[in-house]
Amino acid sequence: MTLRLVFNRDDLARVRLAEAPDPMWELVLSLHLARERRLPPQYLSWHRQARLRAATGDRAPRWLRALDDGDRD
Repeated sequence: MTLRLVFNRDDLARVRLAEAPDPMWELVLSLHLARERRLPPQYLSWHRQARLRAATGDRAPRWLRALDDGDRD
């Protein structure tokens, strides 16, 4: 299913961009991306590094379990 959003001039005039990344959204979106099996090529290096750090970090598995709700597609 495709979602199509249509903006007119007034809508676009009200658009505001964040001044900086939001740490919570960065975390949430990173967790979703880390669970993906098929990734766009630009994320492959990050994905390998993130999985390696998670596998070798002392506290990483515990923190990741706490953040992961266990809901799988």
